[in-house]
Amino acid sequence: MMTRRLQLLCCGALLAIGAIALSVSAQEAAPSGAAASVINADGDSIGTVTFTAVNGQTVVTAELLGLPQGFHGFHVHTTGSCEDTNQGRFTAAGGHVGAKTTSHASHPADLPSLYVTENGSAYLSVVTDLFTVDQILDADGSAIMIHANPDNFANIPPRYGGPDLETLNTGDSGARIACGVIVGALNAEATPEATPAS
Repeated sequence: MMTRRLQLLCCGALLAIGAIALSVSAQEAAPSGAAASVINADGDSIGTVTFTAVNGQTVVTAELLGLPQGFHGFHVHTTGSCEDTNQGRFTAAGGHVGAKTTSHASHPADLPSLYVTENGSAYLSVVTDLFTVDQILDADGSAIMIHANPDNFANIPPRYGGPDLETLNTGDSGARIACGVIVGALNAEATPEATPAS
């Protein structure tokens, strides 16, 4: 009788340990993420960009409205701020992530160009292994930036004289027309910092 009771107790303990292990494993496998509420030059919210960690990669998904039709440079910038400075619109966000160590289009956070349809809407979903969610949520944060012009990814053949410094820095994407501060998923509804132009 005692042996049977011990067997049942042991089985119960093993089941409990297994359940705990499965719970921990599920928590480790659960995707983590971040998001940005994107604003235009007037400070109006125009949509969101999300960043989801899946199997060691980052899925970037943009859903936006109210932008000019055409292709636009689309990058993660080094600082989590969409404030203006005396250098121009949204310039507190700094330059492209990785710009100090490499040139365009080898910056790890240079993303494919965002295409905006005739009605001003844009949807983009891309997978990258060049940066993680944790990296863009570093101490000073990061921002997602949309530029006025297409990104040429510094693809200027030598017969045209090759890329100049501006092309190597930005892909000639031009002015910053929309920005979003990237925050952890739990704070994804937070309003980004912004200083609309007067």
